[in-house]
Amino acid sequence: MPVILPPSAYTVWLDPATRDAKPVQALLTPYPADAMIAYPVVTRVNNPGHDAPECIASLAWLPPLEALLDVLEQTALVWKADVREETPRLREKPAEAR
Repeated sequence: MPVILPPSAYTVWLDPATRDAKPVQALLTPYPADAMIAYPVVTRVNNPGHDAPECIASLAWLPPLEALLDVLEQTALVWKADVREETPRLREKPAEAR
């Protein structure tokens, strides 16, 4: 589990001169849940090779999955209709070209 520290603890945590573990161990307490915010993010965050701001950007703006699937289905139906109407018919190759 990662350590989450308040800004007031940064100096003690990062002090390279600290030789006594007690002041640092005292910082290892649960971070208050009401001080954190949970939100969905992209799955790229699961790969340590991806280190970019979009890995922690909120996906809360996305509509529900059902709405996305409805849009995709309607788009696919329209696309199929357009292709069917606008695609030129393939001609058979002449016998000598086969």
